[in-house]
Amino acid sequence: MTTVMTGVRTVYRSSIGKKAIMAITGLIYVLFVIGHMAGNLKIFLGQEVLNQYAGFLRTVGEPLFPQTFLLWIARIVLIVAIVLHVVMAYQLTRADWAARPVKYNTKHVVQASLASMTMRWGGIALLLFIIFHLLHFTFGVVGYGPAGAANA
Repeated sequence: MTTVMTGVRTVYRSSIGKKAIMAITGLIYVLFVIGHMAGNLKIFLGQEVLNQYAGFLRTVGEPLFPQTFLLWIARIVLIVAIVLHVVMAYQLTRADWAARPVKYNTKHVVQASLASMTMRWGGIALLLFIIFHLLHFTFGVVGYGPAGAANA
């Protein structure tokens, strides 16, 4: 057990380990988005098909697991993944800034894409979207209620 914990600490402390954690958690979210999109596309097959899919999400794993158990496991995995991803991004950014506290007078981009240069801002925008999306569709505290009526 001590060897495992030492290995976990070593991975967590290294920049390569942090990047590996970001890659794994990013892959978790890519797979989630693909599955989420496939489920949401069922809306084009009709209300009954979409309702069956929603029911399936709540009962998957029965009778081995209680209703919504695996759904909550998936939610917990997604929460842990996003927290790890954000923490690793923050720590890597801080390490990057600390590595060169004095900025270059002139910055020459040798090889970088616009996406790689704006990834931090894109990540922040995506995090804000996820928060809004959850507040809107999961918790129902922002946006519109049933039949387009504004929430009070």
